[in-house]
Formats: sequence, C-alpha cells, structure tokens
Amino acid sequence: MQGIHFDNTVFTIEDVAQRESLSYKVKVSDYGEAIDLLIEKLAKEVDTEQLSAIGHRIVHGGERFSEPCEIDQQVFDALHAIIPLAPEHLPNELQLVTELRNAFPGVKNIACFDTAFHGSLPDVARILPIPRKFASKGMRRYGFHGLAYENVLSQLEQLGLPRKSNVVMAHLGNGASLAAVRDGLSIDTSMGFSPTGGIPMSSRTGDIDPGIMSYLLNNERIEPVSLSNLINNESGLLGVSGVSSDMKKLLDVYDTDAMAAQAVDLFCYEVKKMIGAYAAVLDGVDALVFCGGIGEQAPKIRTKVCEGLEYLGLKLDRGLNDKNEQSIADKDAKIAVYVIRANESMAIAQNVKHIIQGNNA
Repeated sequence: MQGIHFDNTVFTIEDVAQRESLSYKVKVSDYGEAIDLLIEKLAKEVDTEQLSAIGHRIVHGGERFSEPCEIDQQVFDALHAIIPLAPEHLPNELQLVTELRNAFPGVKNIACFDTAFHGSLPDVARILPIPRKFASKGMRRYGFHGLAYENVLSQLEQLGLPRKSNVVMAHLGNGASLAAVRDGLSIDTSMGFSPTGGIPMSSRTGDIDPGIMSYLLNNERIEPVSLSNLINNESGLLGVSGVSSDMKKLLDVYDTDAMAAQAVDLFCYEVKKMIGAYAAVLDGVDALVFCGGIGEQAPKIRTKVCEGLEYLGLKLDRGLNDKNEQSIADKDAKIAVYVIRANESMAIAQNVKHIIQGNNA
C-alpha cells in the first residue's frame, strides 16, 4: 500500500508467480486503517486455511538479525527493543505483525530484514568516526534497501552477468541509496546508521554537515522531534525545490522553475559522486544498475547522472535509455548499464519459502 496519509493511496495485490497485479485507489487516513483494510482484503481474497506464512519487510535488524527468521515472541521483543534504531519504521512494522498474528493465529510471520544484505560490510565501511563506546550501543553503518539489492543481484545473474563482478547499484526512489557489490557481496553503501543518510532523497537530507544539527538545536532552538521531522520529511528534493518531493513533478517544471531544476541537479550530482567513489572502492566497475521508481522511469536522470563518467568507460545509448530498455549501454561502452525493476516482494517470498522448507525438512 502506497501513499498512506494522502488522498491518492494505492492498494496493490500482486501475484508474483503469475506476474500479475491489480492496483486501485483506496481511502485510509492512517496506518491503523491501512492494516484493517489489508486484513479485510486478505480474508476475502486468500484462502487463509491454505496460508502458511506471511512475509514482512522489516527495515532494521540491528546487530542481532542478519538472516530471515520466524517472528516468535522472543524475536518480537528483540525488535521492539531496537525501535530507537529505526523510530520512523519499526513501530508501524511491529504493529502490523501484532495485528496479523491476532487475525490469523495459525499463520507464521517471517521477518525479512532490509539491513541483512549489508552484513558483509568490511569493518572499514562499517565503523563510524565517533568514540568507540557508542559502537557497543549499536551505532554503526547498517545500510538499507537490502531486499531490493538482493533481488536485483539475482536478476543480474539470470541475465548472465558473472557473480564475480564489480557492480554499483543505484536504488533511486523516494528513499534512495547506492551499494558497491563485489563478487555478490555488499562492501559499501550510502545509507548508514539510518535510512536518512547518504544522498539527498525526496524529503530526507542525506548526509549533511553535523554542525548544522548543532546550529539548529542551539541557535534556532528547534526541538529534537521537530529536527527529526525537518531532516526526514521537509528536506531533500522538497526542501531545495520548495515545490515538491516528487521527481516527476520537478522534471515537468525543470525548464521553467530554477529551484526545481537546482533540486534535480543536486540529486544527480550526488548520485554521480557516489558512483565515482564506489568505482574507487571497487577498483573498477563492470556494471551499473539503476532501480527504484526514479531509476527505472526517468531517462533524463540517468543521462544527467552518467554525463561526465565517460572516463570510467561508461556511455549510454540514447535511444535505448529513452525507451527505458533493460540494457542501455552504448555498444562501445566498457561498463554494462542496466535498468531493472527491483522486486522486493519476490525477495521476501523466496526468503519465506526457504524458511518454511527448512522447518519442514
């Protein structure tokens, strides 16, 4: 369900096996109403007697959870204890788990963690430059969008890209991040301790000078709750443009609104910088992948990101890029460039299937 709290909330039912989906607009005013609607639709559309498990995208697994697992009471309590690591996400996710357990008491609930994919980060990418005492409190780089990256990586293998490749994946959507992947393992990623870090996003700041936080707290007298709202909901594309957090709307007015154009240019500039940084980390790049709503549907963004990276051997075929084809690199390019739809639902389904089969073995 997308767009909760807005007038254009969209409810989608997807059959990943049949590659079919049905979407329609609904009216829900808050997360609780969205859960009620989901349970109502499940009861009507699914033979719950045949339902053996429900997969959940859990944004944060903390230090403890690096693999999918069944959410028993012990796991639930452990996730509740790390809410401070993801206060924007975990409370709603755990509320959904609670309601589904109550509605379908005989059905297993399986947690699939967005942070798990980045469990392979080396220490140099994982540690934060703050006093060591805070590491014991769970303060380190975690990385997110792991389920999306997991699925994209499996699709790349199906396309014939060798697993032993250096890949930069750019997941560009409302939330946006990049990951450097070597031999199928994440070795660096732009989001850090929280999903707010990294490149600018629709309404999140991404990385900014920590001194700005001190200034806002001490000189603007902003309360911590208001500061959190500012960096998560009022910044990024929305804050810079003053128009919208929606990239499509900003592109529509790119030629007539200077601040909207500046927001778009800043976004592309930061993505380009990260690609260059990850080319250095990986000692070269074999493939660049665009995914996420913006990455999949905005040829102009892909063009602006790739301009100036020709020295890496990166060159787009303009016609293929404009058509949002799956492979968009020029025939003379040294780096493959792909546009791939990240299917997090498929990644969750595969993880749930693995857990169930393991339990029944």
